[in-house]
Amino acid sequence: MAHREPGARHLGFQQGHLGTLQPQGGLLAGREPRRQGAETAGGDGAGIWLRIHPEDRIKTPYTSWQFDATTTRLPEFAAPGLGRESNHVTGDAEFVDNASGVLYALGGASGGLTLYMDQGQLVYEYNMMIIERTVARSKDKLAAGRHHIEVDTTITKPGAPAAVVLTVDGAEVARATVGRTVPAAFTASETLDVGIDLGSPVSLDYFDRRPFTFDGKIESVNVELK
Repeated sequence: MAHREPGARHLGFQQGHLGTLQPQGGLLAGREPRRQGAETAGGDGAGIWLRIHPEDRIKTPYTSWQFDATTTRLPEFAAPGLGRESNHVTGDAEFVDNASGVLYALGGASGGLTLYMDQGQLVYEYNMMIIERTVARSKDKLAAGRHHIEVDTTITKPGAPAAVVLTVDGAEVARATVGRTVPAAFTASETLDVGIDLGSPVSLDYFDRRPFTFDGKIESVNVELK
């Protein structure tokens, strides 16, 4: 009977003929020489490959989603690619005076994006892997009551800049240009949360207030890829 070493696959080996172990690089050389070259050139494996071919990332097949306040801890690979591809987010919520708290957040402190309220102002932040932080903030406060919020993001290709426009009840309230975006994912361990930012917080602005639960009522958050 062939013997398989515990954890062998995690060390970069696959079980071959009669139980012998073969490096994955040797198998890739025959089947996918371009990929094998990329994975061995810098010793970073899949990280290098995904930077060159972001289309090979693990991703969901869906192009539209409907979320509400019960949506928390949705793994990033199963969530919409809000930070890497063009999308349109719409949401409806009830706001209190000087509303505060996260409307939705994807990723974490090492990289992600978040839309939140801060003392009545609507704020969007794109945390580009800690290297850069881009923020769009409404000038005026939102009055208490029900509001319809939209976030439109346009990214022409993986890693390209993003044009982000925020509107409230059909009127533009802020916009920003993100200088560069993630081509694949923000993290391998963080998630999408609605109404709260669980895990590590995307924004330093509410680090001391984490998980920064929204103090109003979120009815829906809908996402469409463009």
